[in-house]
Amino acid sequence: MNNNGFLFDTALDLIYLVSCSVNKTAPEPARVEAMNLQNVFRLAKKHSLTTAAAFAVEQAAVLPDYFLEAKSKAVRKLALYDIERKRVTDALESNKIWYAPLKGSVLKWCYPKTAMREMTDVDILCDSSRMEDVSKIMQELGFSCKQFGNGAHDTYVKPPAAKFDMHRTLFAENRQPLLSEYYRDVKNRLHRCENLSYGYHMTVGDLYIYVLCHLYKHYRFSGTGLRSLLDIYVFNKTHGSALNSGYINAELEKLGLKSFEAEVRSLAIKVFNGKHLNQSEKDELMFFIESGSHGSYKNYTLKALQNDNSKNRKTKYLIKRVFPDKETVKANYPVVYRHSFLYPALIIYRPVKGLIIHPKKLLREFRRVKNYKPTDNKGR
Repeated sequence: MNNNGFLFDTALDLIYLVSCSVNKTAPEPARVEAMNLQNVFRLAKKHSLTTAAAFAVEQAAVLPDYFLEAKSKAVRKLALYDIERKRVTDALESNKIWYAPLKGSVLKWCYPKTAMREMTDVDILCDSSRMEDVSKIMQELGFSCKQFGNGAHDTYVKPPAAKFDMHRTLFAENRQPLLSEYYRDVKNRLHRCENLSYGYHMTVGDLYIYVLCHLYKHYRFSGTGLRSLLDIYVFNKTHGSALNSGYINAELEKLGLKSFEAEVRSLAIKVFNGKHLNQSEKDELMFFIESGSHGSYKNYTLKALQNDNSKNRKTKYLIKRVFPDKETVKANYPVVYRHSFLYPALIIYRPVKGLIIHPKKLLREFRRVKNYKPTDNKGR
């Protein structure tokens, strides 16, 4: 069996376990016993699904130590995030700064057990006019600022494992102009939380649209993994009856995402209900499987080439990799962006560093570009 076949079979085992967890069904002991749980665990880690899988495994077998340790760590991390998020939002309230929790902080309530929805960070949307004040608050709470003023959010970290992304906007204008424009007046789409003066939330329908837009952002550029597909499934399973399909379809039509949503939702429902997939759906599922939680550089390369319809797309891609544009420099090398005279040094530094640290990776990327054909990409 080739590597793709092996990966797909392992993913099917992982999907089966996760499906049992979110659908509140006990897995078949014989099927769990037949699995290579170490391989399932490795793949689950790449997709941030170890806890969801662990909840299922322990119903049918003795949970291996590596699964138990990962599950315990994820539960502790979730508790830590809950404590830190409360401290942060309390401080925002005290300083009269409006805010709205995003992503995993909200989506975890769609799962049978909140620990099933692993989180690598906490995302909070804040009043964009008060980001200097937000920075001061975060640092007073013991966080260190790792990024400020670049892109859609500022990043703060705190030992032992807390990472907060404080958003000034939902989507960066230079990277997702249509989505950025749609959410330009995002405050108008929010509703104040009961018993809070400055805490806000989205309606169920607007939250679903945002989750879909965020998924699409990653899907289009470098891919996104099984956890994103699972989010769509559990959201529809939990809130499906409360969703106004007319409103959602009309809004997604504005964004050109109506058909994308229908296809992703159909795939998610089939995958996590164990339904038969046709070959096209299997190919699409494989794209999610290969992406992992945060996408892959392979998918980034393929998406960049596919999204460019010009005849010299390969040459343009390689030139951009060697000579990054202003927006890339701003996002990844803010010092160089502020001091443009350093740009020539950056042109030399990046490829030399790459050749020293990961020459094989660069060679694979070059071959991937050289051998690219429009039919190579299985995603859109």
